[in-house]
Amino acid sequence: MPRVQRRRPQTAESLSSPPPLLTPALLRAAARFGSSAARLKAVSRNALVLFRSTHDLHGLGPQWERPLLVAALFRDSGKSISHLDYPCHSAHILKTVRFPGLSPAEKGLVAELCRDFRFMEPDGVSVHDLSSSAPKGLKVLLRVVDEIDLPESKCPVVKKVAVSEQQVRLRLSPCPNLELRQLRVARTNALFLETFGRQIALE
Repeated sequence: MPRVQRRRPQTAESLSSPPPLLTPALLRAAARFGSSAARLKAVSRNALVLFRSTHDLHGLGPQWERPLLVAALFRDSGKSISHLDYPCHSAHILKTVRFPGLSPAEKGLVAELCRDFRFMEPDGVSVHDLSSSAPKGLKVLLRVVDEIDLPESKCPVVKKVAVSEQQVRLRLSPCPNLELRQLRVARTNALFLETFGRQIALE
């Protein structure tokens, strides 16, 4: 019987940037809404690191990686319309604009993620009471990615993820405003705890 080689799971340190699930065309399309290539690569890398490092908590299959990564790229696109209720504007952009390499089904799912991730309550229900086929855990991970990324500041990358029975700790690359990022992520603690049974913290 042939020997089956198990693929070694990728860690934060072993992942390249940008993740291979994203095409250059998608990165260029996201850059049209004002983000630099470096920021987009860092944000998408963080999304992938979080997804893979917390797999034992969310239990989602690899088919959910790409929607999370694309949502991380386009979650702020609605600010090009208005900063007020921008997640809903982002969802509208995803639904109406043609993006290279995204199927209609993928666009719809990414639009749901972009629409709901800022409006999640600790019980996992959107304050807008909107139906969604996107898993709750995916929205929470996108929220954490968003809280790490400060406007007008270089986006750090997640260098290490440590998961214990009580907590998920994220170690970032050296970055400005670490205390502010820690406070922003702390705002998601109730939601993260409700969803994954762990608290989350930055260091």
